[in-house]
Amino acid sequence: MLEPVKKKRLYEEIMQQIRSLIIDGKFQPGDKLPSERDLATKLGVARSSVREALRALELLGYLESRQGEGTFIKNHSNADIVESMAFFILKEKDTLDDLFEVREILECEMACLAAERATGDDIEKLEEILAKATEFVTAGKIPLAEDSDFHNALAEASRNDILMRVMHTIADFIRKGREGSLTIPGRPHKSIKDHYEILQAVKEQDGNKAREAMRKHLKTVKKELFGEA
Repeated sequence: MLEPVKKKRLYEEIMQQIRSLIIDGKFQPGDKLPSERDLATKLGVARSSVREALRALELLGYLESRQGEGTFIKNHSNADIVESMAFFILKEKDTLDDLFEVREILECEMACLAAERATGDDIEKLEEILAKATEFVTAGKIPLAEDSDFHNALAEASRNDILMRVMHTIADFIRKGREGSLTIPGRPHKSIKDHYEILQAVKEQDGNKAREAMRKHLKTVKKELFGEA
């Protein structure tokens, strides 16, 4: 059923194998998956790669994790809808310019929802991420993971399951733009400043302010990448 993984992006190949088994009916809704350890052994990969793949499949609606019981197959009809929507958005949109249009459509409203729905725990998580990112920038490092974590935490704070799944599905596309922008001299410092403005709007529960702060952030990043607004 499962084969050793050979591709560079291990978690993506693991996702594809498990997803195919679900779609082919070899795993049925309600079935319990083997443990992370067993899956890692069968696939010939580290448990961390298996964990990342399972988390992604859970976000996409294929799996559910039950405390103390394990990971189980869900009815994946909703997941198909989410993936279809996400890939429709990205169909033939493989340039950074198109990517920023998609991000503006999704992330501005995501920031607005986060401001309206964020809990104290959400805000604390955002603050911790920005504090860590600030340390990295001060030390002359590029906070690539922390930048991604901030946007992901905003998605979680939006409390919109579909939006979170779509954002996860297009994460690799977003990463391309992020890698390009954060290598621009001075951009990491500016991104930190932008993120603090977004966070402040979230703290104030001001959806419109959060939306516009995110829009400003994306537009300035795009301008520095392409030399235009």
